[in-house]
This record gives sequence, C-alpha cells and structure tokens, in this order.
Amino acid sequence: MTSLMSSSGPEAESYQAEGLLTPGPGFQRASRTRRALALAPLVLLLATAAGCADDPAVPAPPERAATTEPRSAAHTGVDTLSVSAPDFERPTLSGDSFRLSSYRGDVVAVNFWATWCLPCRVETPDFVALQDKLRDKGVRFVGVSLDEGGFDDVRPFAEEFGVNYPLVLDDGALLDPYGGLAALPTTVLVGRDGVARYRVRGLTSEEQLRPLLRTLIAERPPD
Repeated sequence: MTSLMSSSGPEAESYQAEGLLTPGPGFQRASRTRRALALAPLVLLLATAAGCADDPAVPAPPERAATTEPRSAAHTGVDTLSVSAPDFERPTLSGDSFRLSSYRGDVVAVNFWATWCLPCRVETPDFVALQDKLRDKGVRFVGVSLDEGGFDDVRPFAEEFGVNYPLVLDDGALLDPYGGLAALPTTVLVGRDGVARYRVRGLTSEEQLRPLLRTLIAERPPD
C-alpha cells in the first residue's frame, strides 16, 4: 500500500486518525492536467458520552483507529444537490463493466475513496451492510478508488472487507460536476431519476445514510 500523506511524525498521525487528509506530491491527476488534487482539511469531532463537541477526544494511533473509531463520532457535512449525474463507464475489479446510466430507476451511492484513507476503512463495513439490506429496495453502491496503484491496491482491500458492490478506478475527475474533491471520502447519492441529490463530505455511517437513502427510495421511479 502506497502512502500519499505528505506529513510525518506525531502530528501527521493525529491528522490521519481524524480523517484530515492532505495530498502528497504523488497525488495528481493521471489524465488531462496532472495538477495536484487539493484535499481541504476535514475535522471530525469525536462525540463524547456527554455530547460535548467543543472538546474532541484524542484520536487513537492510525494503526488502531480502524478498530477503535467510535461509531457515535460526529459526521461531517451533508450538502443538498440538484445536479444531473454525468454518465460514466469504467471496468470493475471483477472484470465486468459499470455504467451509471444502466442503473437509472435505482438509487445509487457513489463512494469516492482510497485504500490509504483511514476514514474510508472505517465506513466500508457500513456500506457492505447497507448493500445487503437495501439491494431488494433498488439501492446500489459503487466504490470509486483514487489509488494510483490501481486494482493491485484495491483487490486486497476488497477481500479484507468482503466488499459486495462494484469497485472502479478514477483520478478524481468524476467529482468535478459535484464541486471537485474537497474531502476523502466523499459519497454522492443519486436518485432514481439520475439526479445527484446529496453529497456527504468525509466519514459517514449506516446511521447517517439510512434516512437519506430512505427519502430517495420512496420517490417514484422515472417512467
């Protein structure tokens, strides 16, 4: 696994544990421009039992945070959108092809992530659970990896977490219609009509996504 963090030492470990990801020199567009992707720092405030958000808990070291991250952690921003989701087609890890427009009439959760992104590892089990529970209701997840190592990096991750939805590759360009890559992870929820309705910036969870997905599931499919 290739680390793309540009910082080092205890401060960098704290940033990584909280999901504050900054791009290293290797994190660049692989096509068209080669400009560096700017990842704005995202502060994930850890909720305490008393509900105090002014005094965040000290994060666990990165090597342990994936198993000790509180599921009650405060979530980052949810933006309401009304953007026609541009169609795209990409080969998948399994060797098939994923085309967004093929799922018109379903609710599609497009998750932008990377194997080296700690919050991405934290939220993936919830995506796997939601895909199992909501598949029959017309919900489809797709993971868009920004790993420079391609499927060689993605495959061990998919096996470790038992990912049950398509995984494709991109350089971040697919997020341009939604305001660009402001945080990693980012999850875009697309309604049955092909319109992107929500953008979740940063770590999310089953608890946070369920009401958003429920709203989109209840909408009438297009004729």
